[in-house]
Amino acid sequence: MLRVKARGPIARKIIEKYHNQFQDKVVSLDAVKQGKATAEDMLKDVKLPTEFEGYDPLHAIYIYAQNMLSSFVEVLANYREVEKFNQKMDHAEDEYQPSYPPQSPITNSYFFFWQICDLCSQSAKKESMATIAVDLLTHIGGFDASTLQLFEAMAQSRNGIYLHQGFDEVNQRVLLKELITAKEYSVHVASGYQGEEGEVWLCRLLSSPFKNLPLDYAVAMTTPYIHRMIAMPPIQTWLYFNEYMQRTLAKTSISNPIEAYEHVMKYGLDTFYWLEYVFQAYLNVSDQGIFIFGLPDQPENLPHFHEAKAKACKLI
Repeated sequence: MLRVKARGPIARKIIEKYHNQFQDKVVSLDAVKQGKATAEDMLKDVKLPTEFEGYDPLHAIYIYAQNMLSSFVEVLANYREVEKFNQKMDHAEDEYQPSYPPQSPITNSYFFFWQICDLCSQSAKKESMATIAVDLLTHIGGFDASTLQLFEAMAQSRNGIYLHQGFDEVNQRVLLKELITAKEYSVHVASGYQGEEGEVWLCRLLSSPFKNLPLDYAVAMTTPYIHRMIAMPPIQTWLYFNEYMQRTLAKTSISNPIEAYEHVMKYGLDTFYWLEYVFQAYLNVSDQGIFIFGLPDQPENLPHFHEAKAKACKLI
């Protein structure tokens, strides 16, 4: 009898089906096994492929991993077990038209992480396309361990709300402090946006997942959404968002405030919660950042308030 180790029932069924019927469907994944350099070696030696010349090393290895994970998810999409994921992804793509303002405030990078890493099953296991991919590749074996670590780091990543605390001129990094967790980060912003002290950002940070390479910075993998609170000093803006989050955490059934915050930032109060919020909150755009206005639970103040959609996505 096949012994299957997976974190949830969807991955378990796909692993069983892989063995029983569809082994030919993963032939295209040989490239993952046969990479010329592991992701860990790329970061350690700062030897990046030609297409990543000029990139920050941590940013480069996550782009490398993102491209590989995207290819694998295309294979997973053929399995009947992920049909509900496909339906929700198709609906979101039709509804939000991810690209970049002015066409849509939902950027391609933001949408990628939402559909692959945050969109999850409704069971307690919270399986996503990314976790299913990691479970299947781990079971098959023979794949580069450092790449799987990057996949797992992306799978566990989430949005965060951060206070801009200044810019490190020496290292060319933004200094951010997170709401609720109070963690502080030195951040390479992939879009190039430096911002101003006192701004409040919504973005996704990723750090090095390699214990033997504990880098002292993170990378913002998505273009930051910057909250523009008109005629409001920075400390008042920060308190404004803290009050919003306290109200929102109370709507979860999670007693630990940090765990509740992490849950809300990854999953929202509804599958489309954060997508709908960004869409309704969009204000304007610069070359390197996207500006939004208002709080999710006060949508009547959002620039593009749509009551029916706000209710459907549990903004109100």
